[in-house]
Amino acid sequence: MARQDDRGDEMVVEFGRKTDGNASPEATPAPASDVPMGFLPQWVIREARADAWLYAAMASVTKAGAVSVTITQLAQLCNVSPRTVQNALAGLKKAGAIIAEPQHDDTGSRLPNLYHLCVEAPEVLKDAGSTAA
Repeated sequence: MARQDDRGDEMVVEFGRKTDGNASPEATPAPASDVPMGFLPQWVIREARADAWLYAAMASVTKAGAVSVTITQLAQLCNVSPRTVQNALAGLKKAGAIIAEPQHDDTGSRLPNLYHLCVEAPEVLKDAGSTAA
């Protein structure tokens, strides 16, 4: 939820708990530039609804449509278990929302996968490929 502060700068409202220990939510403004944002294509919501949260989290840390990150790092980013991330990654791969590219260093040791986030729906890409042939 966005609003403008007294200076006219756009701010994003995050919801958290009050500091007095009360469990009711309280709006806490933060400058929009300080809050990582991720995009979420409609087709990802439609095809991978249960796992779309991970796509959005990955989109918030991506550079040029790809992110090299460990499962543990994703789990910490999303405050979930590594197993939950593994299950969500499997769902996103099945839906065609991400492509995992294994990475290795010069000695052949494994590095974190490079995950490419697919912006276009897989059927759109297939249709474009068939008309180009």
